[in-house]
Amino acid sequence: MVFHCLTCRRASAAWQSLCPQCGRYNSYSVDGGGLVVKSTSVDAEETRLDIRRTGVQFYDEVMGGGLVMPSCVLIGGIAGAGKSTMILQIVGGLAAAGLRCAYICAEEDPAMVIARGRRIGVLHENLDLIRTTDPDTAVTVASTYDVAVYDSIQKLGCTASMLALPRTRILVSQLNKQGDVSGERTNEHDPDALVFCDFNPADETRVLVSSKNRNGELKKAPYTLGAFGAVGMPCKVCDQCVVPCKCPPKKKKRKGEE
Repeated sequence: MVFHCLTCRRASAAWQSLCPQCGRYNSYSVDGGGLVVKSTSVDAEETRLDIRRTGVQFYDEVMGGGLVMPSCVLIGGIAGAGKSTMILQIVGGLAAAGLRCAYICAEEDPAMVIARGRRIGVLHENLDLIRTTDPDTAVTVASTYDVAVYDSIQKLGCTASMLALPRTRILVSQLNKQGDVSGERTNEHDPDALVFCDFNPADETRVLVSSKNRNGELKKAPYTLGAFGAVGMPCKVCDQCVVPCKCPPKKKKRKGEE
């Protein structure tokens, strides 16, 4: 007889009142079968990823097309990198696409988030703001939504594994002086993808970098932060597509050619 946590699927040989991985109470249930799956018995359609575009072009490009449903993404960056603005654009785009989204405001007052969202034009009726610094309250309220943003896990005072609901979530993390995710190492191991807003205050250069992505390859793309939000930098060939550019290089004109 095997027990599994209904939230994070952690296995245990005995029933436990508290799951040591996700921190949920009374979540263990008997699951004696279905543990072994033949790799050749699963149809290709069943393993196809459900990727939703967010409308933030350079983010979608780095993440291989958009946000995978379900998945957990951790986005980190120092102050001034524009991560809160970019994340608000992402969740606003998902809300406009029909997904019910929750933004847990543990650091900023909801009024400040609304003011920023109105300035960059991403507010939507499918996007709700939740003001709390208690992780249990945040998970309970956000569990009924399609996507949840937890800003930030340090302010909530918990690890990434404790924020197990809903199944698709974006975690915002502060970085320490070494440029690593603050807190326990599980904050880097548990999420499906790690994305960093690499910001150099000296020359105002910003680059979005994926250092881990279980659902795709690692990519990076430069972006700028302005009055209307975070925008990917256009390539030097067509002045339209977002870096990394896929346009062929322009041929140099010979003398006498128009």
